Amino acid sequence: MSNQGNQVSAEGLAAILARTPKLLVVDDEYIVRLLFDRLAGKYELDITSVSSPEEGLRALEKSEYDVIFLDMKFPQAMGGMDMLRTINRQNYTGQIVVMSGSINLHDVMQESNKLGVVSFMIKPVDFGEETLLMVLKRSRIRLVPRKPNSLP
Repeated sequence: MSNQGNQVSAEGLAAILARTPKLLVVDDEYIVRLLFDRLAGKYELDITSVSSPEEGLRALEKSEYDVIFLDMKFPQAMGGMDMLRTINRQNYTGQIVVMSGSINLHDVMQESNKLGVVSFMIKPVDFGEETLLMVLKRSRIRLVPRKPNSLP
């Protein structure tokens, strides 16, 4: 009995492993987007940072991402939970990390769990490079140090 349908060729596996992980960061706080940009300066990561859910949805129309880091609170009419519901209806298959400092954190986590989110970062307490690296590793993102003189 052959199991060929589920096997990946050596070339296919090499291509998957060599591919630079793609992250989408949706947060209106410049300092948060800057933290991710600094990470891209240290590791081989393709990071797209946007400041609103609307921009995040447009980015998702153009490209696929391995992980979306999504803030919940925005000054615009569309919030993070609205974006989460929209991408859930579109059957998005990547991982989503919800970032929130909301007073109603329990409600945010409960609603997010219903929509398939399993990772959360509490702002601002959890927010630092070490925490981001841990979340990326937990999300099975391969972290390859960037070579000196190679730009993100």
